[in-house]
Amino acid sequence: MKKRKQRRAVVRETSEQIANGIRIELRSIIRQWDSLRRPFNSFRTLAHRPEGEPRYYVLFDNNPRRRIRGLKAKIKEIKLPDERIHDEILHLAQSVWHLKDRLNQLAKAKKKEVGIEALVNQSVHLQVCSDLANEKKHGRTENRSGVSPKLSLVKFNTSMNGTLEFFYDGVSKEKELLVTNPVPIPYTVDILINDGKESLGDAVEYICKAFDCWLPTIRQLDIVKKDDSERKLVELLYPSQKETSD
Repeated sequence: MKKRKQRRAVVRETSEQIANGIRIELRSIIRQWDSLRRPFNSFRTLAHRPEGEPRYYVLFDNNPRRRIRGLKAKIKEIKLPDERIHDEILHLAQSVWHLKDRLNQLAKAKKKEVGIEALVNQSVHLQVCSDLANEKKHGRTENRSGVSPKLSLVKFNTSMNGTLEFFYDGVSKEKELLVTNPVPIPYTVDILINDGKESLGDAVEYICKAFDCWLPTIRQLDIVKKDDSERKLVELLYPSQKETSD
């Protein structure tokens, strides 16, 4: 006798469970945004070098620093590859874009028409975000936006750091940077389009504008209430509440 195949029971989440999952994603997006907006502010001193020379390693990561003899110069801005920063920006794009599926899920659970596909079709910001998210997930872009977005090199603002000494290994993609003045180093990454001929500006700002496109739908689905105890989410969704609470 042939054994009957057992069907797996489909466990459906309640609307509150879906909404809670969205709140978790919103908190994650806030953390990612905060991290990407934080300048590099950690340095390690080379004690044997005198004051007035590049003697402070910029700690791009926690790896051991390598001894270098690099090019010394006063440069206001350095453009270098940084795969970790690119990964974090593409992860932010993924987080913002994948809200689409969860919002659709919640709208169906609450039996509300929110027109998410129409919203995406009207928003170039969301379409660009989709392309960046798919590049991270699949290693390719579907070019939904039609502009083939790519991330630029990372631009480090070193205008306040005095004389620099830097080294870059094009094979291993490792870099070292020493500065004379250990003050915070902001950085930005642009979104390049049309084979790098044009720029949409700062990638993090652009992705967050894509995120802003979801805010009316998030409010419509009543995911975060004005009297919610999670202050950061309330301030994100209801900016007028921030003034009231201050």
